[in-house]
Amino acid sequence: MKLSDIRDVTNKIESGGWVGELPNLPGVKVKVRGIFNSDYRRLLAKLRADIPPEKWDDPEIAETIDTQLLHETILVDWHGIEDAEYTPELAKQLLSDPEFAVFRRAVHYAGNIVAAQGKQSLEADAKNS
Repeated sequence: MKLSDIRDVTNKIESGGWVGELPNLPGVKVKVRGIFNSDYRRLLAKLRADIPPEKWDDPEIAETIDTQLLHETILVDWHGIEDAEYTPELAKQLLSDPEFAVFRRAVHYAGNIVAAQGKQSLEADAKNS
């Protein structure tokens, strides 16, 4: 691995990239930043500071935190949802609604992909899909 490769991975996590071929969402692509980007880490620390450590594993609290992290620090845009253009308000609604759990899981999945792969290769894949 080269130093430039490490820099590229960091850039991808912070800036984001398009991810397609999402599980159970044919034709949908999401632009996401990588899980554990700098804003994610800051917001997670802030949210956890307001909660006693013994409650961090509470499923309801964990889901609330996860939703806020996905909305505010991961999901940037989407394409391929024919009857809905991206807006931050709609994104928050979809990520919070249990009936759209497949979408929420796809955004989480994509954030992990971006954190692990190069932005340029993701964008090339998105153009080819």
